[in-house]
Amino acid sequence: MYTNPIDLHQDLKTLLENLPLKDALMGLYYETDLNLRWANSNLTSNGSGAHFNLLLTLITKESKVAHTSINASLLTPSSLTKLVDSLYEEALLAPVTEHTSFPQLTPPSTYPTSFISLSADSLSSLTHHLGREFSLTTKDTAHHFGYAELHLAQSWIFSLSGNTLYQEEKTGRLELQLRDYPRSAWVGINTTDFTSLNYPALFEKLHSKLALQNNFIPTPPGKYTVILTPGATADLFNDFAYALGENDAFDGTSPFSAPNGKTRLGEKLSSLPINIYSDPSNPYSSESPYLINFTPSREELLADNFKTIRPTYWLKDGTLNALANNSLSASTHQTQFTPDQESLIMELPGSDKTLSQLISETSDGLLIDCLWYIRSVDEQAILTTGLTRDGVYLIKDGVIVGSTNNFRFNESPLQILQKIRSVGKTELAQPRECAETLSKFAMPPLVVENFNLSSISESI
Repeated sequence: MYTNPIDLHQDLKTLLENLPLKDALMGLYYETDLNLRWANSNLTSNGSGAHFNLLLTLITKESKVAHTSINASLLTPSSLTKLVDSLYEEALLAPVTEHTSFPQLTPPSTYPTSFISLSADSLSSLTHHLGREFSLTTKDTAHHFGYAELHLAQSWIFSLSGNTLYQEEKTGRLELQLRDYPRSAWVGINTTDFTSLNYPALFEKLHSKLALQNNFIPTPPGKYTVILTPGATADLFNDFAYALGENDAFDGTSPFSAPNGKTRLGEKLSSLPINIYSDPSNPYSSESPYLINFTPSREELLADNFKTIRPTYWLKDGTLNALANNSLSASTHQTQFTPDQESLIMELPGSDKTLSQLISETSDGLLIDCLWYIRSVDEQAILTTGLTRDGVYLIKDGVIVGSTNNFRFNESPLQILQKIRSVGKTELAQPRECAETLSKFAMPPLVVENFNLSSISESI
């Protein structure tokens, strides 16, 4: 079995060079993680895991393509040979695919030739402070719940024609929850450094949020001025990013479609000069500057692999500026090549207000800490429904005076863009509903008018 990425690559390269191929993509992915979970003020589970996967794409001289993915740790030299032979036979039976040539890159001079392991010591500071916090609350009726995760991914990407890429990416999150039924408060942090966090301040923030719920003031459903935290903003704008496909827009099936086979590019979507953009070199998160995709789709082509990803403003000064596409779509519709990216950043230039400042400037409104169970209602309008969770706070004359009930909401990010009254400082967000997938969203807190809280929810 293979326990080293370079050994696997060398054996695979030898096999592929003996086949009449136009090119091939070999992706070796090693992922390792640490996690810790607690409930009722007790550690309930901790663990670690590792996964070594191979993604392989063959392109015959006739531009026929076949793909496969497999758990690479199960492979042996014998089974690898059978895998390559079987995939090549599959490729010969496939239809001809256009656009299967890759741009050439200069291979990196050096890159790791072995796996990197995460040490359990990475979470030792967290466990120490959790133990201390649990001991301080043993006589309370409130109990701590939560989850922490640290994840490291290494990827080696090789093409038979000579391209080599190496990417190393670390992500992580900390979610703290304090419950004293029917009260419940939550704090979420997007972090990869569990050693230098100010845990006493985080726990103090958690207790303060729960204490604010001692004064419960019921509120009927309706349309309210609300303040969304960066995490709540991220959860709501996930569907906005998902809907940015250019092909769908020109086909008339997208929220960004216009009549007569046109799109809404150039249309003002917000009265404020808000920017929503993606940038692999952004200061909030790391991202490969080169495009890699092993599974072709309507918006992603094999031929676009290894192309440079550049900053793309999807919304520029409040105006729809670009849609996600591939090189074929860009050529067909005479648009710039703007592939989809992992990062998404929302900013209002010059805005540096904190969440506390936005609260102090609100005479009458609701602070929504996080959102849950978000589901699509109308994809063409990006209309979603979902629930508030773990605290909705009532604001009067710039001060939080208590908490209120949870709600079901019905809103669209397109509607929200038109109803934003004020924008805070952008920061790396920790969403709630999309906690596992949105590690590269940087969002500001938003003040949104006439936010539709359609009914009361009994969730806590």
